[in-house]
Amino acid sequence: MEQITEISIKEISLSGFRNQKEPVSFALGDVNCVTGHNGTGKTTLAHAVAFAFYGVTYFGEQKADRLINSESAGCEVKVDFTDQNGILHSLIRRRFGSKTELIFDSFSVRQEEINRFICDKDTFLCILNPFYLTSFSEVKGRELLFRNLKTVGSEQILSAMSEGFKKPLEGLNIPEPAEMLTDYRAGIRRCDEQLRILETKRATLHETVQANDAECDRLNEQAEVTAATVHMLKEKQFEGLNLEDFRKRREQLSEKLKNAVNSPAAALAAALEERLKAAREREYVSKFSGDIAKLDTELSALKTTYSALKEKLNKLKPGSKCPTCSVTLTDELYTCAAADIASELHKVIDSANGLAETKKEMLETEQKAKQTFDRFKKDDTEKLSAELDELRRTGDDSPEIMQREIEEIDMLLSRGLLSDEEFSELESEERNLAELEAQIKKLREYSVDAQITALNEQAAAFENNKRKYTEILASLEEYVSKRTELLAEELKMPNVSITLFEPVKTTGELKSVFRFAYKGRNYAALSLSERTAAGLEICALMRRLTGLNFPVFIDNTESVAHFDMSSLSCQTVFLRMVKNAPLSIRSMSRTHTAEELPQAS
Repeated sequence: MEQITEISIKEISLSGFRNQKEPVSFALGDVNCVTGHNGTGKTTLAHAVAFAFYGVTYFGEQKADRLINSESAGCEVKVDFTDQNGILHSLIRRRFGSKTELIFDSFSVRQEEINRFICDKDTFLCILNPFYLTSFSEVKGRELLFRNLKTVGSEQILSAMSEGFKKPLEGLNIPEPAEMLTDYRAGIRRCDEQLRILETKRATLHETVQANDAECDRLNEQAEVTAATVHMLKEKQFEGLNLEDFRKRREQLSEKLKNAVNSPAAALAAALEERLKAAREREYVSKFSGDIAKLDTELSALKTTYSALKEKLNKLKPGSKCPTCSVTLTDELYTCAAADIASELHKVIDSANGLAETKKEMLETEQKAKQTFDRFKKDDTEKLSAELDELRRTGDDSPEIMQREIEEIDMLLSRGLLSDEEFSELESEERNLAELEAQIKKLREYSVDAQITALNEQAAAFENNKRKYTEILASLEEYVSKRTELLAEELKMPNVSITLFEPVKTTGELKSVFRFAYKGRNYAALSLSERTAAGLEICALMRRLTGLNFPVFIDNTESVAHFDMSSLSCQTVFLRMVKNAPLSIRSMSRTHTAEELPQAS
């Protein structure tokens, strides 16, 4: 079926609908004025059209059960209308309980079919009701408008831009400029953040260099003081000494020592030293340790036996069980059992005393044997030590004396005239000086040139990216501006303006909005008369955008002082309250003015 792009309602028939219980029909012309007191059914006609086509109210409410007359089991609405070809159609919607029946030109149809060959509910109601679109949420309103707006292509937008702004956008796909604006602004912020980080790193490196220079100065001062101390001690160390004479003397002694080591006296001294060492290392070996250990084991066993017998005796008493035969002990049996245990105890004591006496004798013998060993060891070491001393006293050329003199010369060559404390100080100060010089060298060799060069290269890359992003961002802003101009041109109305995009003051980014103004004033601040005038322009816009010419029902027209009848290029139905008047429908010509409509008197 060909899509219906124009509707002219000829008749509306109602039954069981709102205040119309009984069947009733209303004929409509091109321009109609529906008048009556409140509650007579003026708005019912608008509800009836919305219900017939989409099963909703004039305001788009889905739950339309309240439209059924309270005294009726159901309702039926029939709308007879002609299309753009002058063909007459009939649309019937019946509602009984939960069952809905939709008949178009005598054929049962589904709502999806009505939507397909006429239009969707929201588009229809935006043309039918001047107040419908302005009630939409931002998301829903923008979606409806963009769905019906002609697509503004990139080529069209770019052709409206200057060459300077077009060049940065070459090769870019621009599916959604608002998102791209956000992305490029974020890219610029990232570049700025990275540049700040790099600048902080550069500043840190410069601070490190300055700190190193200051540390070098401090360490140099310490090194100068330490070097002065080292110089003073070194001057004192060998002051007045002829070190060359001492070196020659040491060479002579070393040569003599070499020869003396190979002499018979040296061999004899070495033998004596070995014997003396062996004598000093000789240790006493006990002959009785095994026997004494055995006696200790036996004494320990006797001690255990004694303890057990003692415990057994302490537990024994008349009337108790004999620990041996389990017989209950009478006084007589108790006496006998106690005597037996006591006899065993005496035997254990006697055995223990005997073993203890034997151990005592062994220990005494052991002590005497060790004393004899120690005496012989002492005699031997003293004799050998005396022989060795006598051999070493035979002359100044003994190896020991020469070795001692060499050690003394070595001490003098290394330490000089310094005391132990002074020499320790010299060694400590020399170590400190070496450490200070090493630290100074390390600090002087430390360079940040390579790091600063790398940071500068990174900064240059981010600056280049930022410059590119900035150029593209400026071009995108111009792109959005031109697109907005082109869209605004398509949305242009005599007095009404629609704002779909708005820059964020803090960031410059575009945010989506859905806002109406009438003659420069916010829609929310308008009077009912101004809202009606604005709504009629919006209805005209929707007819222009969609190419659909459907009727418009204008409610509460008693509050409107003037209508531009010539601008209403569609079937028009004025709903006007007239006090104490019955429901009435009158056809009008488009030459009539609002002042000629029946007044609310």
